[in-house]
Amino acid sequence: MGKTICQRVDPQDFSIHASFSLRILMSVTGGKATKRVRLGKITASIARGTMRSAEFCIASGLKYHIIDAEWKMNYLHDDEVTDLLEVSDPSATTVLTYSTRHSYCERNIRQALMGASGFEKFGLCLVAGNAAYLDADERRRPLARTIREAVKTVKKNSESREVWIGTEGVLSLATELATEYALTPFLLLDKSLESNLQWLRNHGFTGDFAVYVPFYISANRRRVLHDVLYRLAGYMLRRKWVREEAKRLNYDLSLPMLRGLVQEKRPLSKELMNSPLGALLTEAAGSLSVFGDPQSVEERLRAIARLGPKVLVGLPIKESEDQVSAFSRCLDAASH
Repeated sequence: MGKTICQRVDPQDFSIHASFSLRILMSVTGGKATKRVRLGKITASIARGTMRSAEFCIASGLKYHIIDAEWKMNYLHDDEVTDLLEVSDPSATTVLTYSTRHSYCERNIRQALMGASGFEKFGLCLVAGNAAYLDADERRRPLARTIREAVKTVKKNSESREVWIGTEGVLSLATELATEYALTPFLLLDKSLESNLQWLRNHGFTGDFAVYVPFYISANRRRVLHDVLYRLAGYMLRRKWVREEAKRLNYDLSLPMLRGLVQEKRPLSKELMNSPLGALLTEAAGSLSVFGDPQSVEERLRAIARLGPKVLVGLPIKESEDQVSAFSRCLDAASH
């Protein structure tokens, strides 16, 4: 069975509800995000890790599996898509994420659609792509045009597929395209989440949306924040407001050591963890992720669910079946 949260909501609890159509009963479906960049450097190990991740989703009863390649060399080929869907379809919907500024993005999308032929539970997520994972030529590509062209390619080649659109850095454009093409906006858990949702509603979007939630569930209070900082530092440093604050603290993220951290090629060192940068990341972790013991995580998930997402996608900060299962249980508990 799917992980669904249903609860009564007082619209006064969150200011965002003022801009929503009154929705007294809400339902949230659970999903898992997989970052292929974390699964190794050898093609075979990345493929095995992706398959295991799909199996974690199914075993935990989560209904969406969002796969993020980040580097263009990590995109799935058509035969890999077919193999993956033979395992996951119809138990879970697999959604592949594509950075529209990557070279040959539209070709890669068409290949994935070919691999998904004959399977129902398959979709795509189109994002602008973080500059950390783009080469110099790709960073110069016109962002708005590449996203529009990718949306048109997907709709032309597969009208019925579920299509999500990332909102980070392109909220206005994503809102416009989501409204025009019936796409699902995909928002990040952040301190701007409620204001971004307000923008969507104020500009005419009335459909479903999804929220991306990095999480780490552990009752070990001494270790949990350390592990979040150690493993999630790169993700946090790719958020614009965190980068700007790091710059204000005189950290140059283009330097090789820090660039490797941003690109998740290395974890946060003990030295940096105890520095002003570590203090910044400690503060950012509370806005950008959910962590702590199961009860604390349940409370945060319940608060996010009150905002009304269709899908709540958890990114396990520590990739393991235990963490995915724990996330699934917290979603269940949050419904009570």
